[in-house]
Amino acid sequence: MKIFRLLTQFVIIAVPVVLFLWLLVIDIAPSGERYVTWGVDEPSPFIDRLLPDQRLLEGQTTAQGELYVSIIDEPVYFGMHLPHTDFDEMEVALTFKNDDQPIVELGSLVDIQSQSYDLRPLHNRIIDELDWEVLESDGAYLYQRAGNYASIDEFVESPPERSTVAVYHADLETPYRMESYQQLGVSQTFDVSLRGYHKYVTYIKDETFDLAVSWMDMNRTAGADEGAVRLRNEDGDVLYEHFFDDDENITENQVSDDGYARITYPDLPEGVYSVELSGTSDIFWRAITTTQRYVSFVNKINLGDDVGHLAQPRATTFYTNAKHLTAQTLHADATQRITVGSGVIVVDETHRKMFHDVDDLGVVSGLSPVGDIEIVGDGKFAFSQAAFFDPDPISMNAYSDVDVQGIDYVLTTYESPLQVGDWLVASGLFDLASLRSLDELKMTVSVPGIETFQGVVDVTAIDATFIRETLDVRGFLSAVRELLPFGL
Repeated sequence: MKIFRLLTQFVIIAVPVVLFLWLLVIDIAPSGERYVTWGVDEPSPFIDRLLPDQRLLEGQTTAQGELYVSIIDEPVYFGMHLPHTDFDEMEVALTFKNDDQPIVELGSLVDIQSQSYDLRPLHNRIIDELDWEVLESDGAYLYQRAGNYASIDEFVESPPERSTVAVYHADLETPYRMESYQQLGVSQTFDVSLRGYHKYVTYIKDETFDLAVSWMDMNRTAGADEGAVRLRNEDGDVLYEHFFDDDENITENQVSDDGYARITYPDLPEGVYSVELSGTSDIFWRAITTTQRYVSFVNKINLGDDVGHLAQPRATTFYTNAKHLTAQTLHADATQRITVGSGVIVVDETHRKMFHDVDDLGVVSGLSPVGDIEIVGDGKFAFSQAAFFDPDPISMNAYSDVDVQGIDYVLTTYESPLQVGDWLVASGLFDLASLRSLDELKMTVSVPGIETFQGVVDVTAIDATFIRETLDVRGFLSAVRELLPFGL
């Protein structure tokens, strides 16, 4: 009896200790990898379910009894909760079906103000259906219609006209240069109201970057409205940042406050530079003055209303080479007919995206008669024809047509998904270095054009693998000391 009692006591003490050590090893993952999974019928403490509900059809079951959820509108989101132990990278895999949509992507939120996501390609049916010659080098792929190049290096060193090149999750490394470029020599001012985050590109050649910008904090929503103006070189490096603080009015009282900044940066070498006007939706950029010749906004212009700035709404003329546009207003008094080239976008409802394909070739002019409209497209926008330029090759998207657009080359890092039974499996790798301070990551499954193509994407599982270097005994003990509040 005494031996039995001692064994019982030992088991009572040992089981929790062993369980604790086992959970500790799982959490620290000395092998360097921690795997977690979510399924429609398998909740996970690390991966939240897809949301919002109105963009999903739930309760779906295959003939084999597999549960799945259908994405019927986009974007949809899910949260990722990081383990207690630090990891360097995160590979997220989606198990899905896609018979109708041109593109499916996965991304992580990287900028709250611009709602920008760092996207990874999961499925691109446009590329998969190309019957072209393919070259591969170090994870890059070049699809070419006629086989004019023997290698990707040859293509990069002597590229064709950029108008014949499409890129998809890849960069054309050959820098853009304008042989006949001349400095403007004077200042030009764009008196437009731009709401929230905007980014434009410009061209500089051995000259001073000079920008004066004014803004108003309209305080239409509660919360702080700080922002920044950033200048980046063509490698994406930040050369200069000008931050401005909130006006200390964080209530929803619609009392505006003005701001102004002038930024100069001398002796910049030749290249394409980008400027970010970063702010919440309460920040209205009211005027932009610059000595640079070109000011082309990337992918969107959100024309803010002039309430509190001018007595009457004003018309805004713009120029764009985008061929697929969406337009949306949030206010009933801003319903309007927007002309774009030979076409018209009829915005007769609020809070609804109106889609429009531009049939005209090249750069076309557009007119918003009253502003207060967000226009998003697959190209650049400028507020004068002389200020327009586009240094980038064609960016492939869900609406791309290689034949109609005269595309002869596609440069990409995209790899087709794996076929696993009836399902496709594809993943994206994300760097966690800049996200360590966040307890939860906001992820998105993006299905661009789902409203137009009227397809669905079925999802049955989301898997994640957290990755870092393998730990030796010393590294494991060090990780334990960091994890345990009472040390070791």
